[in-house]
Amino acid sequence: MVQRIYNEGHQVASHTWSHADLDNVGDATRKYEMIRNEQAFLDILGKYPTYMRPPYIACGPACKSTMGALGYHVIIWDLDTDDYNQDSPTLIQNSKNRVKNALSQKWDAYMSIA
Repeated sequence: MVQRIYNEGHQVASHTWSHADLDNVGDATRKYEMIRNEQAFLDILGKYPTYMRPPYIACGPACKSTMGALGYHVIIWDLDTDDYNQDSPTLIQNSKNRVKNALSQKWDAYMSIA
């Protein structure tokens, strides 16, 4: 599926190997989370992403330092679409509306690149 997504021209970014909270682990664990994930991307795509979105949108100064040393751009998007609660055909439009409303507003309120 990752290969198909990439082949169709979509941006592929990392999100860690096991969804660890990168602000609550040490530098070695942050590196492990990313390098283990990189190995999987290398096997699938032949390269690894240079963008990552941290789990729980948590990436303070120590995390950003680690990610920078590994060559990553940290992408923060803090819009909760509540999609996990909108899990039926009659409710899914609620999540789509949240995205549409966010995109119609100023991007800086929702996203930053470090």
